[in-house]
Amino acid sequence: MKKTVSFLLGLAAAVALYAGETAPYKVCVLDFTTADIIGQKRFLDAANKKIEIPAQESLNTADRLSINRVMQGFIRMIDAFDSARTNQANRDAQIEDNRWNRARALELYNLTVRGEARPVVLGGEYLAAYLGRMNHLFRPVEVSQVTAAMEKVAARPGFPEHFQQQLAAESGAELLIFGTVSDLRSRERSFRGYGIETKTITWELDVILKVADLGTGQIVYGNVYTGTLSEQQRPSASEIDHNRFQTLMTSALKQAAEDLAAVAENGFRAPAPAAQSQGE
Repeated sequence: MKKTVSFLLGLAAAVALYAGETAPYKVCVLDFTTADIIGQKRFLDAANKKIEIPAQESLNTADRLSINRVMQGFIRMIDAFDSARTNQANRDAQIEDNRWNRARALELYNLTVRGEARPVVLGGEYLAAYLGRMNHLFRPVEVSQVTAAMEKVAARPGFPEHFQQQLAAESGAELLIFGTVSDLRSRERSFRGYGIETKTITWELDVILKVADLGTGQIVYGNVYTGTLSEQQRPSASEIDHNRFQTLMTSALKQAAEDLAAVAENGFRAPAPAAQSQGE
């Protein structure tokens, strides 16, 4: 009887240990970005800033002692007139900046939400769904859950110290995945001869992914995945994919899901610290 109980306890411990080693990663795939969005943000960071004009005073202490109050009043009136013109110029510049920035924002909207790159808006959702199919390795966490946790952590005293670990505790996520989608690339090859004329266009799209471990605050993995699509056109027949951007992106994301699954089998590990020299 004792042997049976010991065996069962040992088996239960082994099962628990195995389950702990193979527990699925709780992963959050953040919204993807594009070259247009990154470029726009970097450009707009320095724009629309308040114009700082240093305060100027035409009168100094010696002037106040040497001229009467009437002259001081005239000089202050001149200063006020000049300040009014400066403020008006600042307002005009601000209005123009706002008008320009709005035009740029609409242009970015048309590129990202209404243009050819529209599928990028759902890029994170696609990858989360592909990873979710392998629920023995990944358990997706909603972006809204991580965002709400980040707002809570950011309001705490001492932020941003140790915010990654606090974010992991609040959201339940262990890994964050960042994605950037490149612009479409294409190359064309034509052939004419023997009574045949063909044209082949090859399209390519890169998806750049990085995996961050919230426990260590480090990037533990990154890779580039390329979707490829060939279209051949002949006088008698042609095949054109009118949703090529989505086709290329989903192809690259399927590759990414398979690669991330292979890495997860061995475990995402942070880089080992550099070995110290013997003299240290």
